[in-house]
Amino acid sequence: MFVRRRRDAPEAVLPTTLEGFNLTITQDDKLRQLSDPTLRFEYKVHKQPRLNELRREGINECLRQHVLERLLKLGLVEVKLSGEDDVIDGVEGGKVTVLVSKDLLVEKKDQKDQKKKQKNILLLFPDADSDLGIWSYRSLDGDSPTASIANGSMIFFVEKAVGEGYSVVVGNSGALMYMPEVGTTVTNWTWNARNKPWAVGGRDRKWDDSWNLVRGSEDPERHVGLVLERLLGEKGWCPEVKVGGEVEEEEGRARVYVVAAGEGAAGLVQYLDKAGNFDRWKPYLQAFAIGEPRYAFNSLNSGSLKDFLKDTARAYISTSSIFTPPPPQRQAGDGGSLRYEPPPQPTFENGEQITDDRFGCAIFSADTTFHECVVPTLGEQIWGYVRAVREWLEKEEGSPGGAKYVNPDAETRDRGVVVESVFVEPSDDEGEGQGPQFDGKPWGDGSVRGGGW
Repeated sequence: MFVRRRRDAPEAVLPTTLEGFNLTITQDDKLRQLSDPTLRFEYKVHKQPRLNELRREGINECLRQHVLERLLKLGLVEVKLSGEDDVIDGVEGGKVTVLVSKDLLVEKKDQKDQKKKQKNILLLFPDADSDLGIWSYRSLDGDSPTASIANGSMIFFVEKAVGEGYSVVVGNSGALMYMPEVGTTVTNWTWNARNKPWAVGGRDRKWDDSWNLVRGSEDPERHVGLVLERLLGEKGWCPEVKVGGEVEEEEGRARVYVVAAGEGAAGLVQYLDKAGNFDRWKPYLQAFAIGEPRYAFNSLNSGSLKDFLKDTARAYISTSSIFTPPPPQRQAGDGGSLRYEPPPQPTFENGEQITDDRFGCAIFSADTTFHECVVPTLGEQIWGYVRAVREWLEKEEGSPGGAKYVNPDAETRDRGVVVESVFVEPSDDEGEGQGPQFDGKPWGDGSVRGGGW
């Protein structure tokens, strides 16, 4: 009997266009099958899991290029960042790619008309395993009313921001694995779908921190710091964030609005919680919208950051993460076996404010069970919040002390009961720094990581 050796097994050669995969983008901006526009993308079309994985990555690459092309047409440009210009064995080290409005690349001091003009800046940071400019692949091709290419990617927010005069920074906190073969950082999905060594005539080079991590962008927290410090701090748009930086007058100070998801949001909060960071950024941060974040509020150390989250920030979570079912109870008369009957759960409207003290801020529900789809599902509401903050600031412009927007009081529901407040203060004996730990850092509350499609 003949056995095919692994090195003789060829890798599949896949198309490079959506049409080659029998897919197309319809006039209503949805991903559908070319032969039947009523059908969505199908993952399992082969018996071999490897072929399904390669096919999905090929389609993702087509979608990445399509989204990138549309974002570049909106005035963004690609910028490659690294914490240091390191050279390893004569080869320049890796860099992470982000998207930035062109006007932010010119230092503020070199733009005479910007010295007294208010600059509004929108920051976008995706979840883990999300490619540059994309919130969720599931929302790109889904069948929900909000699923579309624009909503599943960051095109929706960038279009809104550019149309209303914002400058935009799109972070890349979901794709931090550097692949020298392609010269950019990728997600875990792309890494697993890379060509096997026998397909390219060489041995498989194992993971190496010196090659596969970008200096200064090793995790979401460091990536957020790199983006903020390099693009806003060093360019002079937020001069007070630099150590020893000049104190900027209230007039002409930039206003920063944040929309972040998952581990991108957690990385941002962890960065701001480090000693002195939030105090430096506090004069600039205005709106703070976070989708399905993964941090523990009681583990934060900065009191001023906690106050900001409680007063100004808004978190948006999936309906599947609102409640944790109680453990099974031993029932009498059943022979001592464990039986579990889930309690009735109230139905929450899409975007309804609810009670949940995990993140220390106002919480809103999203009509989706997938955490990566929260921001695409509530895009209109999140942008309405950003717009409301800006309108309030423009109305209060010139007020003493740099007034901050505060979320209005609202009645919320907790398991069907109306309560008076969204916020639950931690007790004195809870202490700080006792939350869940990840790599030595509090990194969430046990939320389960999802994985795109």
